[in-house]
Amino acid sequence: MKVRFWTSKTGRSSVEEWLRALSLADRAKVSAVLAAIEESGFQAVGCDFRQVQGRLWEIKIRTPSGGFRIFYVIVTGPEMILLHALRKGTQKTPKKDVELALKRMEDI
Repeated sequence: MKVRFWTSKTGRSSVEEWLRALSLADRAKVSAVLAAIEESGFQAVGCDFRQVQGRLWEIKIRTPSGGFRIFYVIVTGPEMILLHALRKGTQKTPKKDVELALKRMEDI
């Protein structure tokens, strides 16, 4: 499975920026999970996949410092585009984060 980052019209990738801002340990864990997804697809170890709404899905990743959610969409072929990411703070995903991911998904 190919994993790509959504980029704005100006070339900015919020998920890549979010990833760079994580602690070294968290960045290593999230990067390892993304590499495992590229290699093994949905059988990747260290994460869970869940449908959020329609074609919008999320990857749940747990680390010793907490959990993370990365919203994505699958496009033609085995290609996953990462749309938005956040640190998991509550059981329920904030509506504004879902809306932002849906808006980015429409751009694709």
